[in-house]
Amino acid sequence: MCERRSQTRVREDSVPAGPCAYGRSWRAMVSGLAALALLGTAGLAGAAPVDLFVAAGTAVVPPGAGAILTFQVGNLGASSTSAIQLTVATAPYVNFDRAVPLPAGCQFLYQNPDRVVSEIVACTLSGLATGERQSVALAMTVDGLAPVGQITGLATVLPVMGSADLDTDLANNNVSSSFIVGRSTRTSGRTNLALSGDMPALGGTLSSSQVFEVTNNGPDVTAGPSVLAFRTAPFVNVDQSRPLPAGCQMLYVNPNPGVPELVLCVIPAGMASGTVRQFRIPIALVPGGPIGPTIGGAALRVDDASGDADPDRADNFFGSTTMVLAPLASAIPPVAGVPLPAVAPPASPVAVPASTPFHASAPPSICTCPPARQSSCRAARGRRC
Repeated sequence: MCERRSQTRVREDSVPAGPCAYGRSWRAMVSGLAALALLGTAGLAGAAPVDLFVAAGTAVVPPGAGAILTFQVGNLGASSTSAIQLTVATAPYVNFDRAVPLPAGCQFLYQNPDRVVSEIVACTLSGLATGERQSVALAMTVDGLAPVGQITGLATVLPVMGSADLDTDLANNNVSSSFIVGRSTRTSGRTNLALSGDMPALGGTLSSSQVFEVTNNGPDVTAGPSVLAFRTAPFVNVDQSRPLPAGCQMLYVNPNPGVPELVLCVIPAGMASGTVRQFRIPIALVPGGPIGPTIGGAALRVDDASGDADPDRADNFFGSTTMVLAPLASAIPPVAGVPLPAVAPPASPVAVPASTPFHASAPPSICTCPPARQSSCRAARGRRC
């Protein structure tokens, strides 16, 4: 966010310098640190090298529909692996389909039907020989208010706890999983929230902050509380040594670098048009990750129960990117067998203020024209009669 707008701001704290402060030296700095990190991998010479990767399919669906996403994991390394862990976090406006059982070896780590809060499933898979692949199919549903366009979740694969495997290339251990929503359910409203953020940098033992800005482009004042949900990137956790901003709480904590952590922030009712609310989430680098960008996610929604409706929901998302400049010194060579803590799912979803969590009803027709003009309406994708 190198540009600043003239708007009313409600600041939680100051904005960090971010990538804009580095100017043209940004790429040179990253390249130099990457070269230094490679020197530290010399200790891998005596280890059995594995190279896990994960790929994900894409589904094209209308709002309110379901689909099965297939995730493929494989081993490109010179040695066979022991058991591995695939972790999948849903995209905003997507939930796991409760009507379809999870595959064998998979379990919920976190469940919450709210449309902007990610759900998390972990699957333990058997070892892979060199060149071998396995597939996992997970059934998901898309919320009835999902906007047109692409919405993305995250899948990550790592060795299970206790494994002696050393992954020689962690840059291909996570992938975005996508739904492409072909049409949107229309809502009539005059509350227009938008979400933006910065790109913090992490390196060495430093922590940083992920800054989000929520803007009400109006013209109406919000009648109820709005919600911002944040999902951390791989090898980035919430920094528990520093407090969260006012109005924010942890929804899910897991120190495993392949499992995202979740934060929920509530914006009180009465947010006027032109107001910008800022949240600075403290984050910290987890040992063992690759150098370069690592991507989390954030999403925003208004409060349906209070009568708020956001007709432009396409700007309610932000792919929060953290630039990792260097691994922690203790993480060269990469850590082996990252443990997966035994985290029992909650008996019921964590309460999210004033939410209407899932809109499963069939979306109405996008055309509201007279019957004689329906064809031209469809040709214009509902934008005019």
